[in-house]
Amino acid sequence: MLSANVLTLSSLFNKSRLSVNNEDSVKTFLEMANAFCKLSGFPVAMHQKNGKVRITVKHTLGKKYSLYVAGVISGKIEQLTKKKAEVSSTANTISFSVNV
Repeated sequence: MLSANVLTLSSLFNKSRLSVNNEDSVKTFLEMANAFCKLSGFPVAMHQKNGKVRITVKHTLGKKYSLYVAGVISGKIEQLTKKKAEVSSTANTISFSVNV
């Protein structure tokens, strides 16, 4: 199952056709991330406060998976916002924040 999730995640985020100059691209990215997590069966919590969205994803796939996902998400957020991403991970969670 890990292989399918990794392949899907790469395809979803790295090869997505989100426009960097499109204001809605961050919103679309967040919707895609939320949909990926739900389809993968990962519990996801999304909180919005003061124009910032914080998403926390739980999984049981280990620290290497967390580091991989954190890297993919960080790269995509930085591509879309041109700012350093706020991403953190543990052995079973990934959390990230982005201004909307």
